[in-house]
Amino acid sequence: MSRLRPLLLAAVVAGVAGCSDDAVQPDTNSTPADLSLRGLRVATGPEQVMPGEVIVKLKAGADAATVGKAHGLAVSGRGYQDAFVVLQGAVGAEHAAAAALAKDARVVYAEPNYLRQPTAIMALSLVILAVTTAALIPVEWGALLIALIMINAMFVQFYFGPIFALPVERYGARLMGTLSGFANFLANLGSFSFTYLLGALKDQTGHFSSGFYTITAASVVGLALTFWLEKMRSRPQGNPGH
Repeated sequence: MSRLRPLLLAAVVAGVAGCSDDAVQPDTNSTPADLSLRGLRVATGPEQVMPGEVIVKLKAGADAATVGKAHGLAVSGRGYQDAFVVLQGAVGAEHAAAAALAKDARVVYAEPNYLRQPTAIMALSLVILAVTTAALIPVEWGALLIALIMINAMFVQFYFGPIFALPVERYGARLMGTLSGFANFLANLGSFSFTYLLGALKDQTGHFSSGFYTITAASVVGLALTFWLEKMRSRPQGNPGH
């Protein structure tokens, strides 16, 4: 087991070091809403929605502006390759508007634009990554060690989507390619750097503990930055200097 343990520990590094995600199409034109999660707590009440917004999938040949106008709504955004449209209406009437649109023969489906909580997902993932990475150091029992690695590997993938989606949400679909490419660059840079750092610290100290504590510390720093990121999301986009 003493020979196997360093190899098992090293196997986790590639996952912990890389930060990647998946991109989603945001509403690029609607009025920014108060997206504060009150300290990243996940809401336990009714599902939150973007104020006034309804996500609509139209049948082939249907014009979004015409359909929206018939229901007192305006087009405020579009999905990738027009996979869906975002219609904007009165705040507080999202469910009623969605129900009315769903009965329209030109509509495939309609639903309120439910509010995502990406920073809450990121915060939860980073907490679990920090705990499981630190726990790898003292654990000796093989079965528990493998379980920790599996949990760590699962949560290092868990927040891929939010990381890619947040820049697009903030700056719009027009920059989606640039933003996703930059995020991938940082992910690969982090993966390379931390993998190299783990080996360098092992050579200097003779054990993996310092490297894994460094990765744990990086996760804690990332957690702190997640709270700052949530504050950025709650600010209107008209204040780019803040």
